[in-house]
Amino acid sequence: MPSSVRVEPTSSTSVRILAHRKISAQGALAGLPVAVKDNVLVAGQRATFGTSATRNYVPTETCRHGSAPDRSGRGILGKLNLHELAGGVTSNNAVFGPVRNAYDPKCFAGGSSGGAGAAVGTRLVAIALGTDTGGSVLIPAALNGVIGFRPTVGRYPMGGVLPVSPTHDTIGPITRSVEDIILVDSVMAQTSTPVSPSNLTGLRIGVPRKLFVDVADADSKATFENTLQRLTAAGVEIVEIDLPDLVQAEKGFGPITPYELKTEVPKFLARYHVGISFDELVAGIRSPDLIKAYQTRIVGKASPSDEAYKEAVRTFKPAVEGAFQKAFAEHRLFALAFPTTLTDSRPIEGSDEQIMMDGVSIPTWKAYINNTNYLTKGSLAAMTLPMGMSSRGLPLGVTLAVLPHHDEELLSLGLSVQPLLPALPAPPRTADRPR
Repeated sequence: MPSSVRVEPTSSTSVRILAHRKISAQGALAGLPVAVKDNVLVAGQRATFGTSATRNYVPTETCRHGSAPDRSGRGILGKLNLHELAGGVTSNNAVFGPVRNAYDPKCFAGGSSGGAGAAVGTRLVAIALGTDTGGSVLIPAALNGVIGFRPTVGRYPMGGVLPVSPTHDTIGPITRSVEDIILVDSVMAQTSTPVSPSNLTGLRIGVPRKLFVDVADADSKATFENTLQRLTAAGVEIVEIDLPDLVQAEKGFGPITPYELKTEVPKFLARYHVGISFDELVAGIRSPDLIKAYQTRIVGKASPSDEAYKEAVRTFKPAVEGAFQKAFAEHRLFALAFPTTLTDSRPIEGSDEQIMMDGVSIPTWKAYINNTNYLTKGSLAAMTLPMGMSSRGLPLGVTLAVLPHHDEELLSLGLSVQPLLPALPAPPRTADRPR
């Protein structure tokens, strides 16, 4: 391997290797090749944010996450493609091309951290750093057969990361083992708290079947039921729960993300001397799904008002969080478990708006973000692990989620659950791997 590399998005793969920086020989993460989603700033390395207006922007500062791990010896292999401006669930990027699934290059990698999921899934890197607002680490990790961790918001500093919605935004690592997640977390959270496996005997895990499981496809439900059987055999007590207040509370949550995006991104552009205005950034968007979103919810007629935003933060955000807190308290739960996505990946072509799921056409957005959107709005910390393969030979993930600020307990649970799950086959050698 060359002593210094750089990775950037291309039209057909998740990454492309170019010269960049030497990997240190010392430190907690020494020798582990790491790549970073291209909405995270690394000084001296282009930050395109996956869009056309900033394709030549080179920051002079490194995200605070970049500096902390670097002090521990991590070498940044380079940057990873993503859904344009971190704004979608497929990573079908109209500027730099689609990110391809690790197990089938005709299928998408999920988003918005698609390059991160594909790079780890194809064994190009051991660790990738993505970002997660509504599931953008969890979704591509699940679809590429690897492990993704969404910590409690605020556990990792976010300076130098292009914002989507600071209320929900967090960096999240993607790896192939829970042990590596714990290693990365210890560096990024600057914690030395030891993490050991949880005792699963008598541990209560809730399953919100109506909203999170029954809506999934047949493959996902069958694989998830097998996962529950494995947990039960290991001593876990599975508790069927309902979240009666969640749907109504979630309906009023809508203004938060578009309002924060249109107010915080201009500040970021000015703070990091990107050299363009917010209007110029928007004008450079090329992905049809993102153009539609910006023209309606973000800068269009449906753009939320100040008062709608304040009401959402004041009333509906606490209501969503309260629905989860109530369920945890009433049922004495340690965690929740559910399929990460409602189905596996689909072919890139023709899947931007709708996919077929068990013979029915449903919105692509709902198929992949339904479950993660609920948990992120509820401020839960979460981890997705591979739970098996679909009948199409593509990975499926199971999510474990805990109340905020219980990250160490979640990491411990992941250590205990990981060996119970079936090992996935390696991606086919003939796949169009990132290169």
